[in-house]
Amino acid sequence: ITAYSLLFLNVCLGLMVQTGWVDRVFPRWRSFDLHQFTALLAVAVLSVHVIALLFDHYFNFTLPQLLVPFAAPYRSLWTGLGVIALYLTVLVTASFYVRRRIGQKT
Repeated sequence: ITAYSLLFLNVCLGLMVQTGWVDRVFPRWRSFDLHQFTALLAVAVLSVHVIALLFDHYFNFTLPQLLVPFAAPYRSLWTGLGVIALYLTVLVTASFYVRRRIGQKT
């Protein structure tokens, strides 16, 4: 729930920064920094979730089961979609930091 809330807040902040709607409340640089922070915090919370699953004694996940989509023994479809979502979240977050090399449009 924490990761979903952070990602929801991150998307809302991104839209607010893009449209300039939040400029009346506080400066754009502050909302932009908060947007970056919530993205990194969401990745951190997702990482803690994956690490916590490694220590789950009920299902006994292995690292490959958690990192390879659809390899988990428990609800493999939904777990696989979660792994893909994790990779996409990390990719989008990391792309911000290499945007000078890959270009703004990319």
